[in-house]
Amino acid sequence: MKQLPKTFEETMEFLTEFKEFLIKQDPSKKRQINSSFKKTKKELSEQNRSDEKYVPKELRTYAMFSHLSQDKLTEEMKTFMTLKEMFKDGKLSFQVPEGQESLVTIHTNILSEFGLFESEVIGVRELMRLMGMTNYKGK
Repeated sequence: MKQLPKTFEETMEFLTEFKEFLIKQDPSKKRQINSSFKKTKKELSEQNRSDEKYVPKELRTYAMFSHLSQDKLTEEMKTFMTLKEMFKDGKLSFQVPEGQESLVTIHTNILSEFGLFESEVIGVRELMRLMGMTNYKGK
């Protein structure tokens, strides 16, 4: 079972290796591949800066596993992206008490289907588990 990249650095390393693979496959497209890689790197860097500001570390470094079925991986990615957007949109906020996991404050009733309501505070790992993210089941 292989983990997909979970940090910005691991993602960039993966993309660099992929870029080199593509260039080896078709050296005539080296310029186009490098150009696309630069754009992608810039976009990912901007996204990473935003994530560091608004998204708890536990979510930013969440590891998805490649052994998941395509449907489950897609569902998990949607949940992951939804949570990130909720933090960025201010529907969720977090604080990190010293030496503890991030505590999430809920500012919306959108999560009521999971039994979570406005003004509740919950640990970020419990939030992720309740929303069905596989890496936190049973913990």
